[in-house]
Amino acid sequence: MSQTKQIVLTANKGYFPHVIALIKSYLAFNRDHTTFIIVHDVADPEDPSLKQIADEFVNCPSLKFDFICANKQTLLDWGSHPELVDNPVMWRLLIPEFPYTGRILYIDVDILFTGSIAELFTQEDILKGKSIGVCVDLKDYQAKFQRKNPYDDPYFPDIIRELPFGQTLDNAFFNAGVILIDVEKIRKSLDPEKNLWQYHFPEYFSKGKFEGLDQTFLNIVHFNDKAILSSKYNFFSLFLSETRFYVDLAGWKDYPKALAEGKVEPPMYPSILHFLTISPAKAWDSPQKDFREMYNFYAKQSTSEILAKPESYYLNMMVNYYDHYGYTPGLLDSSIYSKYLFNVTIEQVVKSVSPFARKWGVSPIFLNQFIYRARGLRKLLTKKKSGYVRRMAAVAEHAEKNFKSFEELALEDKKK
Repeated sequence: MSQTKQIVLTANKGYFPHVIALIKSYLAFNRDHTTFIIVHDVADPEDPSLKQIADEFVNCPSLKFDFICANKQTLLDWGSHPELVDNPVMWRLLIPEFPYTGRILYIDVDILFTGSIAELFTQEDILKGKSIGVCVDLKDYQAKFQRKNPYDDPYFPDIIRELPFGQTLDNAFFNAGVILIDVEKIRKSLDPEKNLWQYHFPEYFSKGKFEGLDQTFLNIVHFNDKAILSSKYNFFSLFLSETRFYVDLAGWKDYPKALAEGKVEPPMYPSILHFLTISPAKAWDSPQKDFREMYNFYAKQSTSEILAKPESYYLNMMVNYYDHYGYTPGLLDSSIYSKYLFNVTIEQVVKSVSPFARKWGVSPIFLNQFIYRARGLRKLLTKKKSGYVRRMAAVAEHAEKNFKSFEELALEDKKK
């Protein structure tokens, strides 16, 4: 299968500068024909802010821009509570109403591209006959390995507690920040006059806000209708800093040696980094200097400067980035439930990463206390240092102390 890539973003006017930086990061790794569909709420089609986005990429013949003003009345007609229609994340539910066919990739604005996404549009069976392709969230892990079950949140609709999320990979709870959509399938429902999302819409959105809004809605509607993609297409930035922090805290050193000896999995290099941080900060205002620098690396360059270098330049840059900051051990695919979720107990995790356990005897993902809670002696030894405030301060300090510009990283010898 081959088609022009179609990518949808939703953003209000205040986020337009971030849209520009995001698309510049896309250009670094993806040079083929792509249509970016920007869904916004700027009423005047001649507004300079819209023209500014297009003008930034005027010398990029591979890119086409379609600007669509979100029809909030449509959401109201579908049964939305009025307080919800101004939220840009809700506008993605309008995608079936747009004049496009084939596959559409929806992405949140708080992502940066770090590799090719060609496979999403060229691999024939990537959706496995399902309506959407998505990447797993962390809720299934936290439900099993943390004391507080995220599905017990009283602000979720009751059905979230009734559906058996995470019992199989097909029923994983997913993050809706990146969604590959077969739009023709979404246009079909039990009511021939309504698309799938429209059909289920009033049952959930007529009463106002609830936890997760459209992400929760999509997880309910697509509980049995989704293909799970590799987490490389929606890789959470917190896996970088959190895993690095806990690997260092445990004193697990000599990762290159452990990798060479086959003790740990080879790294999975992401194509999309999602700055879904523990705090509200995104790449552009993150407390981590390296995250801010990654964003600014693209934001401050012209498209001509970006296109003057081959994709290999940026791929090498990212490999060196992960290596330099000690993030490579965290480059693991969390969608492999068979290895990291199923047939694993918290008791087994505790034993395998205890202070007395053999280092690199298991995957470093099991050190990450954001996913697998600490118990026993390890909890006692790490409690003070791993508290949220101290951990975030240590993460920011590490980035500051080891800072190296992306220009420098790109010119280093390839380490992959």
